Amino acid sequence: MGKLLNIIPVSDLRQDAAKVLKQLKDSKEPLIITQRGRAAAVMQSVESFEQSEHDKELLRLLAKGEREIEI
Repeated sequence: MGKLLNIIPVSDLRQDAAKVLKQLKDSKEPLIITQRGRAAAVMQSVESFEQSEHDKELLRLLAKGEREIEI
């Protein structure tokens, strides 16, 4: 079974931004912000974002290495 997504309405973010930011930091999972019942944005902690960027760069380098081996 897949991961359950963290989803909150923008009104909750407006009412208690500090709590939402703490949740992001603690969970290290992205948070989907909805507006009028539809997904409008994704938030994530800086730590989570930096890890995602690092992972993406590693995958890019691995793919480049595989292409060079095939040549």
